[in-house]
Amino acid sequence: MDLVKSLTYIFEDDDWIVKIAINLGVGLAATFLMPVLFAGLIFVAAQNGWTVQLIRNVMNGKPNPMPTWDDFGGKISLGLQPMIAGVVYFLPLIILSCILFVPAALAGDSDAGGALVGGAMCCIVPVFIVYGVLAAALLNMGLIRYADTEQLSTFFEFSALWEMLTRDTNLTIRYVAYLFVIGLIMGAVSSTGIGSIVAPAFTPPINGHLAGQFATELGAKPKRA
Repeated sequence: MDLVKSLTYIFEDDDWIVKIAINLGVGLAATFLMPVLFAGLIFVAAQNGWTVQLIRNVMNGKPNPMPTWDDFGGKISLGLQPMIAGVVYFLPLIILSCILFVPAALAGDSDAGGALVGGAMCCIVPVFIVYGVLAAALLNMGLIRYADTEQLSTFFEFSALWEMLTRDTNLTIRYVAYLFVIGLIMGAVSSTGIGSIVAPAFTPPINGHLAGQFATELGAKPKRA
């Protein structure tokens, strides 16, 4: 895997400004329209679909893998199932949070409420970290396989996802480490004012390219073009 390539390939595309600008607009629409009857979910699905196409293009060796933003409806359709899978994966954490923190919130500022919050934090934070990391890892593997199958069930074939995750431990560790580095870089960019708007537009194509590289080195061969 080439981390530098994932960070720089964007600028090798003659149409990168248009593609990134539209990706930025889609991301902003997803954020600001979310309170409006969850209308933002449409744009989340579209961005997911675009990322799936990007991963597939990298796996197929296309020199300029960033997809164009035509067929918006097709991207929504393609990205809807990964969005559903993400909700299902992290639903246990949402439910657990409600079970532990809602009673504490109802207790208000009382000593009992404070003790309940403190106890809940001690119990839940380690669980959140372990489950969150594992869920994110399996979800990433599912997204790579979904680039070929386009089936929601792909995300819940846990034995296959686990085999993929552990097939090459050194490669997986590098992949996770690179994701962490990208997160640090994007976090630093986000702290620079205008960067807080620009960084989210670059994160999906960077992460998508890296996921495609990871899949390729694992030997994944997508049948879909």
